[in-house]
Order: sequence, then structure tokens, then C-alpha cells
Amino acid sequence: MDIFLERITFASGGLSFLLLLTEIGSRGKHPWRLYLVLIYFVHSFFMLLGWSIISNQHVMAAHLVYFTGPMMFVHAWALPRSLRCIANLSTSEELSRNVRSVLYQLRFHIFFFGISGMLYALNFENRHETLVRILTKSNLTSTDYFSPTLLIFAQIFQIYGLFVTIYRAKTKLGEKSIKVVIVICIVLIIRTFFALLERIFMGNEYLHSHLFASAITIPIFFIGYKLYLNYLIKSKFELTKPYKYSRLSDLDLDILETKLTKVMELDRLYQNENLNLPELADKIEVTTHQLSEYLNVKKGISFRQYLNEYRLNMACKLLETEPQKTILEIALECGFNAKSTFHSVFQKSLGLNPSEYRKKFDPTPKP
Repeated sequence: MDIFLERITFASGGLSFLLLLTEIGSRGKHPWRLYLVLIYFVHSFFMLLGWSIISNQHVMAAHLVYFTGPMMFVHAWALPRSLRCIANLSTSEELSRNVRSVLYQLRFHIFFFGISGMLYALNFENRHETLVRILTKSNLTSTDYFSPTLLIFAQIFQIYGLFVTIYRAKTKLGEKSIKVVIVICIVLIIRTFFALLERIFMGNEYLHSHLFASAITIPIFFIGYKLYLNYLIKSKFELTKPYKYSRLSDLDLDILETKLTKVMELDRLYQNENLNLPELADKIEVTTHQLSEYLNVKKGISFRQYLNEYRLNMACKLLETEPQKTILEIALECGFNAKSTFHSVFQKSLGLNPSEYRKKFDPTPKP
């Protein structure tokens, strides 16, 4: 088992390092790139550490073990944000694209690296003994507790971040997208749970389980993730963009929301198939930029997504309660300009087409 695990951790770490180099060399300036670079780097680090422990390369492991806590905090910070970024669940802060802003957000993690570096320097001559004490959980000194304790808190922080991602998905995504995000998050939560067991109980059984789970799930997940990103780029998928300067500071956002709700729910402006952002902004007496920022930052969706939410809600009610109307009639009444557009948006959001949805309430098919 040890030989198999030794090989798979080495292969997994090497693959992550190659993905890291690929991402660094990429010319695409997408907001998730920095998150992926951090994730690949940290995963390579932990696979190297796991391989060195299993293969009895204790000289290397003694150097690496001091930095496990800060490394795990970086991973815990980057992983949920990368998921939210591609699922359009990010805040403007999480969509930061430049290295400087990311380093600023990682300032506490850098502080932990500084403390770990000091402990490493102070215990350099006794680093092998430190490794043995940490692995066997015997005769631990006060400084030996720092990195393992930090590692436990980082893993809890990562689980929390993944649950936040699930919560945002439930409140903002369609049924089909929710399932995908939840499955991904649960797999990653289980993997992190193995890490917690290994850290808390310090048993080789849990160490092997955690290494195996990490070696398998992370590369498979992120290779698929990267392919999915490339597909979205080719499909001209558009993420909400961060705003360097806010135009909302002079507005009462409660009043803005009240006006927006009135024109959408009472006046039903969304039924106008030609409704655009400038026209809606004019109706609620704000600028186009202010409305766009409000929807992107405060609601986490684009204008088109916001419009389609109202249209789809109305369409679902009509499909449930008015079986005499055709799919085309409902599409036009809700503000869609074509049956094909309605079908595509409905399928993407709810995971089934309008006819399939209607059959749940009315078994008699309508054209």
C-alpha cells in the first residue's frame, strides 16, 4: 500500500506542478487564474510532503513540515473563491485580478509564514527531532504545536468557505447549476474532513486516507475544472467585473431596491422584450453605471440574469396555472422574443424544458 501511495502522491504532486506552470504561462487574464496558481502550488507542496514522509525522506519532510499551517490557510482561502468565481457567486473583492490586491488579502497568511520561518530558523538544528515528535505526537514542545494547530484551523476555515459557496449557490443559481456546485463542494468537504481526522488523531491510517483522497480528487477535479473554464471562455461566458471606484456611495440603496422592485413586480417592465439597462435605469432615476454596479455587486448577477429571473418566475406560474396557453404564448407574454430563446434560458436555469416542467402539473401536452 505504501509503495502505491508513494507513487500516486508523487504523480499527483508532479501533475499539479505542471498545471501550475501551464497557468503561469497562460496569457488569459481571467480572475480565477491567481486562485488556481495558489491551489496548484499548495497541492504540489502537500503531495511532496506526503511523499517524503511515506518514502522515509525525512530530511526533506523536516524542512517542509514547518510550513504546513500557513500553506493550508492559503489553500483554504483560494479554493472556495475559485469555485465562486466561475459559478458567478463572487463578490467584487473575490474577483480581484491583480497580484497586489491578492497579496493584500493574504496579509495575515504572510504573517503566519513569517512566524513559521522564525520557528524553522530557531529549530533548524533539531528539525529532524521536531518532525518525529509531530508525526508520533510524543514529547511535543510548545513550538511544535504551532503549525499543526494552524493546520486544523485552516481546514475548518476551508470547510466553512465551502459551505458559504453552497449557501450562495442555493440563493443565486438555477436548479441544475446548484446540483453541480453542491456535489463539488461536498466532495471537497469530505476530503478536508479526512485531513482533520489525520491532524486531530495523528494516525497513519488517517494520514494515508487523506493523502489518497487528496491525490485523487484534486488533480481530477481541477483538470475537469480547467476544461470547463476553457469551454466557458470559448462560449464567451461573461463574469461580473469588479469596480475600482463605487458609484453607489451617494445612493440610498434601500430606496433604490424599493424602486426597482416596484417597476419589476408591479409595473412588470420585464414583459417588454426590448427592455434594456439604460431604459430600466431611467425608470428608477439612476445612471446606467449605478444600476449595473448595484446588480453586479449587491445582487451578484448581471442585468440579463436579473431580467430572466422575473421572466422565468412568471413563466413557471403560467405553465402551472394556465394549461390552455401554448409555450410560445407564454414565452412572448413573459418578455422573451422567441420560443427558442425561452427554451434555452429555461433549460439552463431549471434543468428541464418548459414542456417537461408543464407535464408535472398538466399531463396534456401543448404545442
